[in-house]
Amino acid sequence: MRLAREVLWEESATPAGASPAARAAVKEADDARRHHNLVRLFEREFSREPGPSPFDGKIGTERSLAFATISLSELHDAGKKAAGATLNDSVLSIVSGAIRHWMEIHHQQHLGPVRCRVPVSMHHGDDDGGNRDSFFSVPLPLNEPDPVLRLREITAETELRKQDHDAEELDSLLRRISHTSPRLRHFYSKFEANPRRFALNVSNVRGPSKPVSVLDAPVQTVHSIAEIGERHALRVAVLSVGDRLCFGFCADPELVTDLDQMAEGIEWATDRLVRASNGV
Repeated sequence: MRLAREVLWEESATPAGASPAARAAVKEADDARRHHNLVRLFEREFSREPGPSPFDGKIGTERSLAFATISLSELHDAGKKAAGATLNDSVLSIVSGAIRHWMEIHHQQHLGPVRCRVPVSMHHGDDDGGNRDSFFSVPLPLNEPDPVLRLREITAETELRKQDHDAEELDSLLRRISHTSPRLRHFYSKFEANPRRFALNVSNVRGPSKPVSVLDAPVQTVHSIAEIGERHALRVAVLSVGDRLCFGFCADPELVTDLDQMAEGIEWATDRLVRASNGV
């Protein structure tokens, strides 16, 4: 997005005067908070064995792609009205609805919760560093048919992870592990890549909030494609441009058939949420 903005588009700290005792008290409180957050993070992540992924399998060399576009403001307003949800939560909810719809069409037996990895940018302000991301994981309740209840479940789960700063704690933990033992960092990376740790990755990147153009031609949509990983046959990338949310689906066609039907489910799930938020 920074490259597009610059090249393509035409468009609490401790007070310095605090005493050593005050600084020590702040550090002690911060350490206690981080310890508390880390304990809760490990309880959520490791206290129970995640279920199998419906997208687990040997990945081949071919890819299928599919796209969907919806109104950003319409989804935002519906999520806010129905559950006080953020736009990110609403995106996760309609992706869940689209996957559930696809599974019902294909008579899939797996309609329980699946773990979704949600990337979180660790950038601050307009720093010029390369990509630095962390993540948190949240269960998507595919077993919940009601779009409002599904959104409320997801909102409750993401709120817990935001309150305890899961993404920041994981980022800090992994950087400490990397400095201490590269072998341990490699082992943890392999562990986290297991499909039982997460079934799919759904990223949501904020693009330009106002209309943009290229060579005086208005940009209607921009779809991002993110590569799938070993034993993770589906990935979803979302990018906003003005009032449009653009979804890009990437999958292994042998493991995820009829990907267009899943992408079409985005509009279907959005319409259901909008109607339910209006009491229809």
